Amino acid sequence: MQSSVRADRVNGFRRAELLFQKAIDNANGTANEDLYANLGTACLSGERIGHAIAAYRKALLVNPQHQQSLQNLQHARSLLPDWAHHRTEQSFFERISSPRALDFLAKIAAGCFILACGCYSIGVARQIAFLKAFAFLPLGVWLVLTTFPYFAGPEKLEAVVVQSDVVARSADSLNSATMFTGPLPDGTEIEVLDQRDDWLQISLNGQTAWIQRSSVELVSLP
Repeated sequence: MQSSVRADRVNGFRRAELLFQKAIDNANGTANEDLYANLGTACLSGERIGHAIAAYRKALLVNPQHQQSLQNLQHARSLLPDWAHHRTEQSFFERISSPRALDFLAKIAAGCFILACGCYSIGVARQIAFLKAFAFLPLGVWLVLTTFPYFAGPEKLEAVVVQSDVVARSADSLNSATMFTGPLPDGTEIEVLDQRDDWLQISLNGQTAWIQRSSVELVSLP
C-alpha cells in the first residue's frame, strides 16, 4: 500500500514537471525565475534530483539572488555524496556576468552615455568648461561597461548529470578506464570542456573525464 501511495505521489509531481516544462517552452526564452524554481521543486519531489538542480541553476541564471532557488539548490546538493559536490563559490566576474546583471550594466552604460552627451552639449553651448570636462567622467564609465563583456573571459558551459550511476571514463570510448571514486550520481554538477560526437569531456573539482552526452542536461537558458 505504501509503495502504491509513493508511486502515485511521484507520478503526480512528474505530471506537474511536464506542465511547468511546457510553460517554459511556450515562453520562448522569457520564462522568469519563479517558473524555473517551480519546475525544480516538481522535479525534486518527483525524485529527479539532477533535473531539479538544473532547473534551480537556470532560475539563478535569470536572477542570481532568487532566495527560493538558492535555498532549494543548497538542499538538493546536500543529498549528494561529499566527493560529488560541485564548487559553489562564484567569482566576481561570474556573478556580474549573469543575463540580469549584464542587462542592468547595459542600462547604466546607456545612462552614462546620455549624461556625457548632455553635459558636453550644454558645456559647448554655454561655454562652461567644467561641464565639458565633467562629460569625460560618465563617458569613461560608459566605455568600461560596454567593453567589460569582452574582458570577462569566455562563459563556462556547465551541466548536471540527470541519470543514475553514470560511468566517467578516461577517454571517449566505452572500453576506456573508469574515473573518479565511483559512478557519478544523479545531480552531479560538472563543467563541460569539449564535445566529440556523443561524448563530453568534463571537469569535476579539477579532475577531467569523459561521459556520454545523453546523461546530462546543460545549464543554459533557451
